[in-house]
Amino acid sequence: NLPNRLIRFSSGCFPGRFDESAANANPRRRPPNKILMRICYLANGQFIHAHRWLQYFSERGDEMYLVSFAPMEPRHIQAVEATGARYLGEIGSFHLKRFWHTGGDLLTLRRLLSRERIDVLHCHFLGAAAWYAALSSFHPFVLTIMGGDICGQDWKPGDDIRERILSPLALRKADLITCWS
Repeated sequence: NLPNRLIRFSSGCFPGRFDESAANANPRRRPPNKILMRICYLANGQFIHAHRWLQYFSERGDEMYLVSFAPMEPRHIQAVEATGARYLGEIGSFHLKRFWHTGGDLLTLRRLLSRERIDVLHCHFLGAAAWYAALSSFHPFVLTIMGGDICGQDWKPGDDIRERILSPLALRKADLITCWS
């Protein structure tokens, strides 16, 4: 069961932000002056599939943001901004031994989400980005699992202590889990 705050995600609407005229129009082409949601992607900004997701929702009239969990070069930032999204920065690796780095990145992520008044946090891949999203306690949190993140019914997290503890936590904390591969 989805929580009440995550209603009609597929049509891009939340309680209090639903626009009837936009719902009756072509769902792929929303009027650019009507912002339905502010969606922040926590994904690798270098990957083309992240750009495609950003562009799709941007064309629908949603305000898009990206926080990358991988280092970005200027050409990657330009590609993200060409989709209509705004690049907010990057977070570092997830460290247990150097927990102060992880804590600082987690605090930065929380501040960005609050400052930009994000409606939905959408994370790609079950890994460090999903762990950050889960620990941020932000809701609604959407997790998209891709490729080899999980395989088969017998899937278990790897031997790394971070994977054993934080991957199941991220799966439990997600309000919606999607998988497209």
